Amino acid sequence: MVILNTTYWVSDSRREEWLRWVREECVPAMLATGYFVEPQVAKVHAPDDGQGGSSYSVQFRAPDIAVVETWMSKAGVETASRLAALFGEEVIGFSTVLEVVEW
Repeated sequence: MVILNTTYWVSDSRREEWLRWVREECVPAMLATGYFVEPQVAKVHAPDDGQGGSSYSVQFRAPDIAVVETWMSKAGVETASRLAALFGEEVIGFSTVLEVVEW
């Protein structure tokens, strides 16, 4: 099991609009691919950066890295382009893939 984690910095002026986009467009579209399950959104608590924004983590579970890579090569670029078109530099994100370690 792996987790696709995307961390976003969101300007205060666009926070509510971005959260609505995540809830109404992003998460449903990701789930509709059939690649991902268990969406989770979390606010990152960090010292105030003085930039007028907050960070959020959006996570989805997937069965393996190959599934995430397939999604990234197909829909990932389109999703990033849509995000940039909607929010410009007021929302900036980067993704990491985390492998769940059984212990």
